[in-house]
Amino acid sequence: MEIGAGFDRMSGVRKWVSIGAIAVVVVGLAAWVFWEPEKGTLEWHKRKYRNPTETTIWDRLARLPVVPAVFQRQYEQRKLKILEFHERELIKAGALKESQWALTNGWPPVLRLSRCGLGHAE
Repeated sequence: MEIGAGFDRMSGVRKWVSIGAIAVVVVGLAAWVFWEPEKGTLEWHKRKYRNPTETTIWDRLARLPVVPAVFQRQYEQRKLKILEFHERELIKAGALKESQWALTNGWPPVLRLSRCGLGHAE
């Protein structure tokens, strides 16, 4: 028996294991790419609206202490506008319902009477 005979057999196994690992990674990436909803669809807007806090490299850079506060505020305002855009699109598509509520610090019975026209106006 030669000294390197077992090594040749193991290198063939390693080759197939590495080919299998690469194939798994390629199939996983393809599935991830094809399962992403198309931009502009209802599912895409839902995903962007539900996950507004996904952290990107730009989020981390914008929060560095060396970045001026003006730029940090502008970045946060931009992210808020993007979130509002997705919210409007979901409302237009009927996936969300917009409601308006009147908030006050008045006492509830007085508020009920004033709504009926029985209470005094403040």
